[in-house]
Amino acid sequence: MNYYNCNNSFNIEINKPSNLYIYSIDGTLVNSELIKIGVNNIDVSYLQKGLYFVMINANIRKLIIR
Repeated sequence: MNYYNCNNSFNIEINKPSNLYIYSIDGTLVNSELIKIGVNNIDVSYLQKGLYFVMINANIRKLIIR
């Protein structure tokens, strides 16, 4: 499983419009948004430090906020 390691934001590049979901470690949905084709900058500055999961098109990656 790949992961993102960031403080305030991270970039993700996709080739088709997709829904992005961010879940806390306990499974609570903390963000959902439609992301467009190309490079998208995802703001996560509102999240507390910790481990989260990012799901895009059934692909899940860890998100570590430091």
